[in-house]
Amino acid sequence: MLEIRVLGGLAADLDGRPVQLPADARARELLGWLVVSPGLHARSTLAGRLRPDVGEESARKTLRDAVYELRRAFGPGGRDAVVATREQVGLEPELVRADLWEFRRQVA
Repeated sequence: MLEIRVLGGLAADLDGRPVQLPADARARELLGWLVVSPGLHARSTLAGRLRPDVGEESARKTLRDAVYELRRAFGPGGRDAVVATREQVGLEPELVRADLWEFRRQVA
């Protein structure tokens, strides 16, 4: 199970062991955004959020790179936690736990 913390700083554990998150700021930004906004998101939307200052092709490349970096950081045991189809990107709720999601459940 991949556990992601965004409250108090971005961090992740996979099966109880700390994950070295990517050095790439956009990969970390993507991870945080996917926790804050659960579900599947259109690639074009995410690309625009990560790189609003550049053209769509460049923004999409940044998104591809960020997804790759997250999957690489999570390794074979957590790679499937990041869902990435040709059209959408998100976190697999069956494989991921997030402190923010639990906090929202407790508040509700």
